[in-house]
Amino acid sequence: MKQNLLHAVVGLVLAMTTQSLFAQDVTEAVSVKNDVTLRSDKADEAFPTNKTLELYTLLKDDKSIERDFIGLMYFQVPVKSGYSVKTATLKLVTERAKGDLAIYALGADVSDADTYNSQKENVTIARASEPLVVTKLKGTSGKATFDGGASSNLEDWVNTIDLTDYVQQQANGKVNLLLVNHAESTPTSIQVYTSDAEDMTNTKVEPNFTFKADDLKPLLTVVYEKNENVMSSVLDPTADTWVMKGNASSRGTAEKIELCYQEQTDQVPKEIDGLMSFHLPALALSADYTIKSALLRLVSERVKGDKNVNVYGYESFDENTIYANEADKIAAAKTEGNLIATFAAHGSNKAMPYDELPDAYKTVDAWVNEIDLTDYVKSQAKQDVHLLLAKATLSNESVMFYSKDLAADIINAQDASLVFKKEELLPHLTIVYEKTGTTGVSQVNAEKVADDAYYNLQGVKMNSNNLPHGIYIHQGKKVVK
Repeated sequence: MKQNLLHAVVGLVLAMTTQSLFAQDVTEAVSVKNDVTLRSDKADEAFPTNKTLELYTLLKDDKSIERDFIGLMYFQVPVKSGYSVKTATLKLVTERAKGDLAIYALGADVSDADTYNSQKENVTIARASEPLVVTKLKGTSGKATFDGGASSNLEDWVNTIDLTDYVQQQANGKVNLLLVNHAESTPTSIQVYTSDAEDMTNTKVEPNFTFKADDLKPLLTVVYEKNENVMSSVLDPTADTWVMKGNASSRGTAEKIELCYQEQTDQVPKEIDGLMSFHLPALALSADYTIKSALLRLVSERVKGDKNVNVYGYESFDENTIYANEADKIAAAKTEGNLIATFAAHGSNKAMPYDELPDAYKTVDAWVNEIDLTDYVKSQAKQDVHLLLAKATLSNESVMFYSKDLAADIINAQDASLVFKKEELLPHLTIVYEKTGTTGVSQVNAEKVADDAYYNLQGVKMNSNNLPHGIYIHQGKKVVK
């Protein structure tokens, strides 16, 4: 009897061990990081704390927009070394079911501080593409969840949307979505719950019922499968500092990188530039692997004056350098041909540690900048990547980013309950690289060689009759339209 029991226990342990060894799929529930309604009637206002995204577009007789309510949503899907995305399913819960929802890929970062005007160009480009999905929203037709006659069964309001193809194409894990009402023109809105949803109690139905907030919020469920061909590395800077023209101080241990390009009374600009280096893993540059993406993450400490920042390729530097030692190299680097990227720094016209912050800027996400360096890193094919950061135009005040030398969490001086964690503020470069010859975004684009359609850089098919100015993939090659 005891021997049989022992055999049973051993068998169970072996079965569980074998199952764990061969269970290769990993599931992760990814919460939305940013979601915001954009309104054409209040085109310079942000609405990041609305409980729902309100969506409708009303056109005039001449087909121009009279009123436009649209929604943006951003998920950061974790990039798991040795795994690739198998499936990605978006859950959205309807607040009112009065039409069809269209979801487009947005080729720009989504921030809670976004406004209709700040994203207008990106939205126009997205709308010119084919939608990722068009779906009739579930729910009691013509009703909101709190109306009489509304279904009390939550599942009747839950929309399950397959975004696998799109998420698989995002090597950096950034999933930025545009949500619109698919009706050509309507004064009636459809709405879905946001990350700010609260408990919803319907008192107009007997018996009353309540949907819990956590059940209403958007969720992206990602299933990963083992794929040893895909690797990723999150790299801290090997060096970062800033240098000031006419100043001999070294700032290699400063907690912030300052950028400024300010007109002075003697007409000589005050020039402050940042320098940053990263050391890539040798495997990523080997003949056996191809770099799929290189994404630089910087967190703003303040964004004052003009927000635009240029990123240039640079030669090597010593972290304890001063401006005089770098002047010639800085001048040589600041050329149009050496420009890698220009981005508008995210953040308030305040200093994160010291000032009272607007509600939209009380999360780290509102201060995060993610800059795509993929083409530059691939073209350099060097293990050490050196960058120069500079203000793009003359302005009166500074932009600052946190450096690798930040020593502690940031506690806001005006609100001690507002704490920004150190580990969320540090800069890093995320490299995703894939074994040569395996399936990836590059192969996905190559498969479209025989296809006469145009695709944006996110791999989304565009409407070729209405292409905005930009870079596209056509017959397997990059083209400018």
